[in-house]
Amino acid sequence: MDKRKRAAISVLPACALLLACLCGSAAVPAAPETIGQLFPGQELPEELGGEAAGEYLREIIATQEERLRAREEHLSSFTEEELAESARLEAEHEAAVEAAKEYAYMDLETAPEELRDKILEARNTVIFSQSWVADGYGGMSVIRADGTIEHLPLFSELFPEDWDIPGAPPGTLPDGEGVSVLEAEDGAGRRPAPAEGIQYGGGAALRPAAILFSVDCTLYLEHPSSQTDTDTFFNYFLDDAVIYTEVSELTASRSCNVGYTDLGTGASIGFQENMTPGDIYIFWNAEHRSFNCGVRASTYGTPGYGTLTVTVEPRNTDEVRAVPLQ
Repeated sequence: MDKRKRAAISVLPACALLLACLCGSAAVPAAPETIGQLFPGQELPEELGGEAAGEYLREIIATQEERLRAREEHLSSFTEEELAESARLEAEHEAAVEAAKEYAYMDLETAPEELRDKILEARNTVIFSQSWVADGYGGMSVIRADGTIEHLPLFSELFPEDWDIPGAPPGTLPDGEGVSVLEAEDGAGRRPAPAEGIQYGGGAALRPAAILFSVDCTLYLEHPSSQTDTDTFFNYFLDDAVIYTEVSELTASRSCNVGYTDLGTGASIGFQENMTPGDIYIFWNAEHRSFNCGVRASTYGTPGYGTLTVTVEPRNTDEVRAVPLQ
């Protein structure tokens, strides 16, 4: 969105109020104060519905038509051959999930030693065929391009209690020590250090003053492994903030998957499949945790480049720090 459109959005409310005063009509309704008020009629957990609506979240609602148009243009851009290939790959993934269920639900303790690795791999395949958030990390939701909001279920609500959340073994990922922190007193202009295979750009179109940083990340999306998490493409130290990851563009696949990783433990803390351009994956961080968090992405369709926009908005603190990928 160019500067003229951004200016138009900011000026419209003031013009409407002035017009109302001149014409003697009723006052303009107050802006929604909570997340629940931003999404009337949609089911949200009580603790999330009562959260204060951030400035960037309001901007997301204001640009809903633009995001929906981007999704429609994306989905209509594929040729019949491309759609057939994408459908074939997605069908292969679905078949692999069904085949994995034969082993995933076996008792790991009583299974033969030679089957244990196969059981764990099968569980990972099943786990990453659904969307969820790890217990203890607070709420995660997806705002679709059409304005609907989907709240992710807890890991424990979907899978048996003896299943572990997939991820790298503790100590194999950076936990923050020795990782450089981007320096900027007011948060303006922060950019991650270049990482191999990743291009970083200017970020989302809208820049409310409350935003700490917003960065476009262009990377090659591949099929995920059933044995380990996909590498993160953007890492940062999270301290009581809301994280937004928007799918801005996909060049080859119809959809992609986005996940969050706790870099201190190596564990995946959230996963959302089937995201298309205009969709936004939000980590509300309702537990107010402080930890090094990474964003990762993959696709079950045709591998190819995609651009995802990562935005961080502080909630009740000025101490959020962005940490670049090393």
